[in-house]
Amino acid sequence: MKLNALQSAIVNHQLDGHQHDDYTTNVRLGKHGTLQEFAVLANVLRPERMTSRHFAEYLAGNSWLYRDKHVLDMGSGSGVLGVVMARFGARSVTCADVSTDAVNNTRLNMERLAHDTETHVVQSDLFQNIADTRFETIVFNHPFFATKPIDYIPVSRAMFDEGNLLLRFLEQASSFLEPCGQIIMPFLHIAGDTNDPGIHAQRFGYELNLLERSLIKTEFQCGEASIYLLANPC
Repeated sequence: MKLNALQSAIVNHQLDGHQHDDYTTNVRLGKHGTLQEFAVLANVLRPERMTSRHFAEYLAGNSWLYRDKHVLDMGSGSGVLGVVMARFGARSVTCADVSTDAVNNTRLNMERLAHDTETHVVQSDLFQNIADTRFETIVFNHPFFATKPIDYIPVSRAMFDEGNLLLRFLEQASSFLEPCGQIIMPFLHIAGDTNDPGIHAQRFGYELNLLERSLIKTEFQCGEASIYLLANPC
């Protein structure tokens, strides 16, 4: 799929900004504190400069969505969402990502920052290697922009997908959710409709709820963003 001029400018800026080595940073969660010395490895999205930080702050302030629940962080990347849920009350946190670099990054941050909670980290293409279990809450910060990942830029797989990944996820996720379980997903609307969960959720049988719609501004992603709750039927 072809991006328009504005979308192309945004993703090129993101790609340029993600040619980084391993480093540590402080991820601000607004009034809910800061994740100190948070590790970001090469070939992994920089959470402090993407919508990930906004989503992490939202989860920190809305722990009712996962408190005392068994949760899954799909496409965990650096592990920022899993760490937040572990620190703010989840009963257990399972993190999954298809990328070896992301799995290593998630495991490192979980060991450093979420050691008081039961955690599991697994390499998996969506639910492929997830144990035969059901979760009460699943979060997925999926790729937004509808174009092909670039083979020689591994991190692009976390930014780009032509739409199949989201549809596979929505089709499979209900089998890994408890009855009345929920999926929480963000979306940056400037990316277009293809990967917008709000457009596709209901035809897969989920009840769609808009938790938040706001104007966000990060170093690499700016514009209107939504956070959706997709409820599994009871």
